[in-house]
Amino acid sequence: MWLRSSGLNGSVLTDSETIWTFEQRRVIEVDVRSWTIIEIIECLATLKTPPFAQPELRHLAAADLEPLVACKAIGHIEALRLMALVPGWQP
Repeated sequence: MWLRSSGLNGSVLTDSETIWTFEQRRVIEVDVRSWTIIEIIECLATLKTPPFAQPELRHLAAADLEPLVACKAIGHIEALRLMALVPGWQP
């Protein structure tokens, strides 16, 4: 994962059931329960969702960032900066 002024980019395997791919202010969530371990690793490594997947696209939410803050992947200040990029977000 990497943090830029335009937002967060990268993929996270959340709970062995979903992958979240962060694309600046958006999150692509994919259910991976029926995937093979190879398909999961390829998705994480290439940041590309396979054609058979049915991703859900949504705006970044504070709940998406909580696990990243908890494991210290990003700090509270970075989380606030990312949320400020989301249209209509209010602190």
